[in-house]
Amino acid sequence: ALDIVKNDISKSMGLNIVLQANNWQKNKILTIGDSPNDLPMIRQFNGFTINSADKDVKKHAAKIYDNVADMLMNNL
Repeated sequence: ALDIVKNDISKSMGLNIVLQANNWQKNKILTIGDSPNDLPMIRQFNGFTINSADKDVKKHAAKIYDNVADMLMNNL
């Protein structure tokens, strides 16, 4: 897979726009990612990752789960 986006666009930026538009609280957002392109989001939102994620992503995740369902069950 290949993601082609503008240099100043990220998932983190998108989440910030949604937060502001809906007046949501940042600490209520759950994020999970497994690739280096997810790092800004994981860092900014204290996000999670999965066991099969890139090793650099694992270093920055708040916790590592087997899958998304496990993360949701443990955080909702």
